[in-house]
Amino acid sequence: MSFYKKLNFKEKVTKYTNDTLDQSGSVNLLFILSKMNWLNSQQLQKWQQGLYPNLEGFFQSTPQKRLEVYKIFQAETSGLKFIEAPWTFHSLLNENIKLKVLSEENEDVETLFCRHFLSKDISTRKTETLRKKLTQKPDLRVFLHEDKKALECNACHAIVEKENFFYSELKKTYCLKCAELDKLAFQESGDATLSRRAKKYSQKFAEVVEFNSKKKRFERRGILVDKKAIELAQVSCSQDATERATKRIKSSEKRVQDDFDFTQEFTKSVASLFPLCPEGEVSAIAEHATVRGSGRVGRRAAAKKLDDESIRLAVIAYIRHKHTFYDRLLLNRTPKKTCRKLVQPVIEKKLKSWETK
Repeated sequence: MSFYKKLNFKEKVTKYTNDTLDQSGSVNLLFILSKMNWLNSQQLQKWQQGLYPNLEGFFQSTPQKRLEVYKIFQAETSGLKFIEAPWTFHSLLNENIKLKVLSEENEDVETLFCRHFLSKDISTRKTETLRKKLTQKPDLRVFLHEDKKALECNACHAIVEKENFFYSELKKTYCLKCAELDKLAFQESGDATLSRRAKKYSQKFAEVVEFNSKKKRFERRGILVDKKAIELAQVSCSQDATERATKRIKSSEKRVQDDFDFTQEFTKSVASLFPLCPEGEVSAIAEHATVRGSGRVGRRAAAKKLDDESIRLAVIAYIRHKHTFYDRLLLNRTPKKTCRKLVQPVIEKKLKSWETK
C-alpha cells in the first residue's frame, strides 16, 4: 500500500489500470475511481440498486481532475478489445432502469463508463464468461428477516414476521406472494453440488441472504427453487456421489502439490531479490506469504506470476511483524497508520541489509 501512496493520481490511474488488467483480465473506469477512493463503494452499490439517479455528487475529486483521469484511462486502454455493458438496474416488479453516471449529457464519457476493457492475453473462454456475467440479468436476491420488528409488505400490507423471507426493491419491502416467489421451496447452503443442480433444474431461482450485523455484510443462507428441482438434484447427486468423492481426493492431492511447487518458486524469487537474507528467513517468508486462502500478498494474481513488487511487499510484511515492535504497538491500540510510520525506518534498514552488502 505504501508503494501506491508515493504515486500521484496520474501514476495511480496507470498503475491501477495495468495491475487490474493483469490480475483479473478486465478493467472498468468506475472500478478505477473506486480503487482510488474517489468513489465510495457503498454509494456505488446503492446506485446499482437504482436508488440514485447518478453518481455526480459522490465523486471525491474535482471535475478537472476527473477529466484528466478519463483521458489517461482512455490512453491506457487504447487498442484493447472491450465488452459494451450499459449499467442497468433490473427490476422484478417495475420497468428496468438505465443507470447514468453523470448528471449532464456527455455521451462519450458515459459510453466510456459502460466499457469493460479486456487484457490482450485473456483467453476466449474467460472472455465469454465475462461477457455472460456482464450482460445477463443478475440473480434475484431474497432476504431472511431476522429483526424482532415485523415488516409490512408495501403492496398487500401483509406482515413479514421474523425468520420469514421478503423481497426488497427501491427501498420497498414485498412479501414473496407479491413478488411471485411464494411457490418456491428453500434449499439451505451446505451442499454446493446440490444447490447448483437444483438451480439448473428450476425455472425460477432466488438467492437467500441474511445481514450479519457483526461483520456488516450480507451472507448467503441458501436458495429458493422449485420443489421438484430439489428432488431431481437429490437423485442426481446420489447417483454420482462415489465418483465425486474420488475426484475431491484427487483435487485435494493436486492442490497440495501445486501449493508446494508455488512455495518453492516463491522461495527462489525471495532469495534472488534479497541474496543476503538468511536461508531460514527466506523459507519462513515464502511459507507465510503463500498459505492458501490466507488473503496475503503472496496469494494475489501478481504474486503468482512472481512479480518483483509483490515479492517485495511479502518481505516487508514479514519484517514488519518479525523484526519490529509493530504488533506490540497494535496491542497498545496505536492507530495502524501511526504504527506503520513508526516502524518504516526499521523496515527500510533491514531491506537494505538483505539486498546488498
